[in-house]
Amino acid sequence: MNVVVTQRDGEERARRKFFVPYTRETHVPKRWSGGDYDDVVVATDAGRRFASRACTVRSQFTPRRGADPTAPADVVAEPKVPVDAVK
Repeated sequence: MNVVVTQRDGEERARRKFFVPYTRETHVPKRWSGGDYDDVVVATDAGRRFASRACTVRSQFTPRRGADPTAPADVVAEPKVPVDAVK
């Protein structure tokens, strides 16, 4: 996981991506979600602490009903241009 930390006007911000699988038996529907955490971090005597966090979901994939989300894909996209036509 990459974390980008920036400082501006005495404020420290941290940004990172997340990817979360919801594939347990109790998760209905089974899906994957991904997005960003945007944090404001402050220095305290005990070290850095989160002052605030914003979570933005940027994508979600839900497999077709009845499909096993842990199985490999059963469809492979064909290239739009035949490989032998690329020079």
